[in-house]
Amino acid sequence: RFEVIGKSPLTGIYGDSNAGGFFGPELKFAGWDYIVFTGRAERPVYLQILDDRVELREAGHLWGLTTSQTEQALQEQLGDAKTRVAAIGPAGENLVRFAGIQVTSQRSAARCGLGAVMGSKNLKAIAVRGHSRVPLADPSRFKQLTKSFVERLRQNPVYAPVHEHGTPGITAMMNALGRFPTKNFQMGSFAEIDAIDADALHDRAFVRHMGCYACPVACDALYRVPSGPYAGTELHSVEYETLSSLGAGILNPDLDSILHMNKLCDDLGLDTISAGRCISFAMELWERGILTAEDTGGLTLEWGNIDVSIQLQKMMAQREGFGALLAEGVRRAAETIGRGADASAMHIKGMEIPG
Repeated sequence: RFEVIGKSPLTGIYGDSNAGGFFGPELKFAGWDYIVFTGRAERPVYLQILDDRVELREAGHLWGLTTSQTEQALQEQLGDAKTRVAAIGPAGENLVRFAGIQVTSQRSAARCGLGAVMGSKNLKAIAVRGHSRVPLADPSRFKQLTKSFVERLRQNPVYAPVHEHGTPGITAMMNALGRFPTKNFQMGSFAEIDAIDADALHDRAFVRHMGCYACPVACDALYRVPSGPYAGTELHSVEYETLSSLGAGILNPDLDSILHMNKLCDDLGLDTISAGRCISFAMELWERGILTAEDTGGLTLEWGNIDVSIQLQKMMAQREGFGALLAEGVRRAAETIGRGADASAMHIKGMEIPG
């Protein structure tokens, strides 16, 4: 795993975001432990790392692309499908305060708005390929420890359910405990939990298990929507947090649409937690009569309105219309709206609350 660290555009203080996948190990195989970016490029660039060769290169042709398009373009341009990419999407380019960084291509260093920090530096992506072995002080002892750790993991009673379902496996339990944020935290349980929990996810869309680099747990999975209006939507890394924020949080029991919005967030470079909280914040203000169609540009923000939720995701990423206000995050949006809107802004120090 690896960490992205910077000053959060949401909180103005230290922010860090963590991600798995294959980018971190590839950076190590290239011989590097960390990268520090200072200043700002005059025009869009990406950083190419090929073992000990490090170069900032022109990225004007990548600006405006989604994160998955960016990864594909760089792999084709560099002629190596094993190039690992960390990239921002339109949300990061447009300095959405909760923009994330997508990594090869559906692992998310999403929290704290660090994708906007990359965007502020005109840094579109980092592409890394390494061919070195990681030196070990004591290879035989390392192998022995690794084998021991793997055996202990697999004997742990938590191993089987985590491997089978990943973090969605705790959804039903949290709901039963009254700790599953619903309707913008107005409630702790979702009446239609059976439609979006781990069993529903597995039965509806599961294709196969997946895992991050060398992980013995392999809690990830590939999902594909088989039919309906979102048929063909394919993604992995579906998390408990997203089932909360884009499901129960906005009173949406349509699992297919949650998967579609999850993939859309990944492509646009939006944190699913903050994006969902911004939408549920706006829906609560609509319910309370604080927002009207005049404020929203004609959008009807009723609970569970899937089409409007999808539209708002795109508008936030592009900073269009009412979406530009939500792109500031719930604390700043509430300050701008006034009229008691702050009571519906679920945040801590400016960052939207996770599940």
